[in-house]
Amino acid sequence: MMKNEGKKAIAVVKVQQKKKSNGRNNAGNDDKKNTESDEKAGAAKKVMDAAGDLPFFHDEEGQPCVVIPVNSHWETYRMKNRNVRRWLNRQYYEKYRTLPSSEIINSVLSVLEGKAIFDGLCHKLSFRVAKQGDAFLYDVGDKQWRVIEITPSGWRFSDHPYVFQRGSNTAAQVEPVRGGDIRLVLKFLNLPKEGDKLLLLVMIVAALVPGIPHPVLLFIGEHGAAKSTSTKVVRRLVDPAVAELLSLPNKPDDMALLLHKNYCPALDNLDSLQGWQSDILCRAVSGGGIEKRRLYTDDDEVILKFLRFIILNGINPAVTRPDLIDRTTCLTLERIPDENRKQEADFWAEFDQAHPLIFGGMLDTLSSAMRIYPSVKLEKLPRMADFCKWGFAIAEALGGKGNEFFKAYRENISHQNKIAIENHPVASAIKVFFDGKSVWQGRPSDLLTELEKVAAEEKIDMKAKSWPKAAHILTRRLNAIKTNLMGIGIRIITGEHTGDNRMIRLEEVKQNSVSSGGPPEDDPDWLAAANASDEGSVKSSVSPNPMSDKAFDATDANNAVSESLNESGDEPDWIR
Repeated sequence: MMKNEGKKAIAVVKVQQKKKSNGRNNAGNDDKKNTESDEKAGAAKKVMDAAGDLPFFHDEEGQPCVVIPVNSHWETYRMKNRNVRRWLNRQYYEKYRTLPSSEIINSVLSVLEGKAIFDGLCHKLSFRVAKQGDAFLYDVGDKQWRVIEITPSGWRFSDHPYVFQRGSNTAAQVEPVRGGDIRLVLKFLNLPKEGDKLLLLVMIVAALVPGIPHPVLLFIGEHGAAKSTSTKVVRRLVDPAVAELLSLPNKPDDMALLLHKNYCPALDNLDSLQGWQSDILCRAVSGGGIEKRRLYTDDDEVILKFLRFIILNGINPAVTRPDLIDRTTCLTLERIPDENRKQEADFWAEFDQAHPLIFGGMLDTLSSAMRIYPSVKLEKLPRMADFCKWGFAIAEALGGKGNEFFKAYRENISHQNKIAIENHPVASAIKVFFDGKSVWQGRPSDLLTELEKVAAEEKIDMKAKSWPKAAHILTRRLNAIKTNLMGIGIRIITGEHTGDNRMIRLEEVKQNSVSSGGPPEDDPDWLAAANASDEGSVKSSVSPNPMSDKAFDATDANNAVSESLNESGDEPDWIR
């Protein structure tokens, strides 16, 4: 299989050596050069032989890759990775007790890269989570390259080459404990709202579901609320990293690379996001492509496409653009009372004790949710519909809490929608202008004039970038915030004409007909689960739920923590 490739590598070396000898007429020197050329060609053949029949392939980005045997397991690398070169040198040395030159290695690698690109199959390589058949896969990140395979019947360790790649920031996950308890994580997160606790549990389990968009998890809170520590806790459970908290890049290429190399990037201590940063985060959540130059020295470009579970934190909501807010779940942390604080070393020692139980509970819950998921039938789902359906199944696996999850998620969307409107000058002006009206129709220029009057009275910033400077720009702004305004009962209709005039129409929407963008509390349609019956919108019939005796509520969570981690039996401290 490798003979042709070996001949190619030898030919490459001979051509290189021949070029070096051109123009030299000394016969003795030519003989010496020819001898050296033959020796290097022989060394190239030995390197090719050392490579053996390795499986070469390319990934979805067209990058050459290889799977190499290391001790009793397989490791997958892009061929530019230094470990491929190290492996070849090691194989060569073990066989010949000498090392090939860098020139020889480079020539052989060049040939093998061509083989991987033009002769090899294409395999998708993922970071941390993947899907193969009906199973979900989780890269443990350890030296043995173990993979956890999760199915409706349970989870187990297995080998899956051609599936995962790793970045320099990838760290190993702990050994999960079967029959663990995911609710133990609540001891380490100071979330005062019961709905937010359930949302957090659902989100960290859903983060292990590959191939779906995941909402951005945004922790906010005042100084002393342990935002950074809470972010670390979630990252350790989902995607352990060498550098757990990352800084927000200020260049698009750097941000694209950071998101590409981290399945669960955790951006710490944000105070604001620029428009392009919000846009890239939206694409990373939804799986949209991000264009990036492969190297700064050439024009070769690559389109990076991925789905990421992103964590942000800050004192104030840094997420203000409507499109990103619609893809964000915001959880508010309370400040830790001084009497409940612990030293950092003590806190992490306690977390390390609970970590295997929590992660094992996450795997158990996901396996149970995989049994429930096929029978879940939902109507009128909001944005992030895939997450909502999985969230319902996961909440059901946590003790029949699907409807409670929907209620908490709906309230969170509504809260986020209000933030979006408050932080968008046009939306804020529309809300004030339309107050008390049932319908309004006019030209874009007419509406802009009215909104400018409102902005002047309400001290809305008309110098903001999102404030339209012309009537035709107003229409674009309205199209961007239609969903948010629908959430507060204002329908925006653009594109209609009366004669030669383009018109904009604002209509009042009755609350019980609002089904997206932050539905009102009494909307029975969006929360179809609330009125589910045998023939209702939600149908879920599964075998007995192994976690049904662990129904989620704050009392049970605290009791579980006390029994597992607090020998004194006292109520657990919400510590950081």
